[in-house]
Amino acid sequence: MEATLTTDILFYLFSAAILGCGLMAVTVKNLLHSAIALMGCLFGTAGLFLLLDHEFVALMQILVYIGGVVIFIIYAVLLTTHLGTRYLPASTLKYISGVTLAAIVLGLVLHIDPQATHTAVNPDRTATTIDAIGYRLLDGSTNGFLIPFEVISVLLLSAMIGAATIAKHQKPGATNDEDETGGSAS
Repeated sequence: MEATLTTDILFYLFSAAILGCGLMAVTVKNLLHSAIALMGCLFGTAGLFLLLDHEFVALMQILVYIGGVVIFIIYAVLLTTHLGTRYLPASTLKYISGVTLAAIVLGLVLHIDPQATHTAVNPDRTATTIDAIGYRLLDGSTNGFLIPFEVISVLLLSAMIGAATIAKHQKPGATNDEDETGGSAS
């Protein structure tokens, strides 16, 4: 009884953190604050994975999404914008379309049959070890994830190269056809 009560309280705390940080991530005007709110949302999601006894997924949530993606977003924001200089105001059309989309998603969620039986855990399954996950991640066969792992690494590399290219500052008055020394590009 005590463990169930504690689990329920933690579930509601993590859920409230996810909802609050998610709302902040889409409503604040400063991109840096939005990225930090996204980090809080992802930490809450990792907490929910811990409640489901999926420690590896929670760890990957923190390492990959918070440690990689969000930090990459923060660096991109810091390199490409001048924080606090100007904000782009949201138009009425954006507010209306956002509320409409939220209403559609809420309608779809409420349409799900609450009487349906869902089995979240298969009691017959054996526990998966981190060693087994690591071997499968680097397995080149059809059951492995070596090719998607390499594709994602190339994608992240190209995103970093693109961010560095965007962040490269031009001299005032220089056009895209001129390099930084004032000569023409070849």
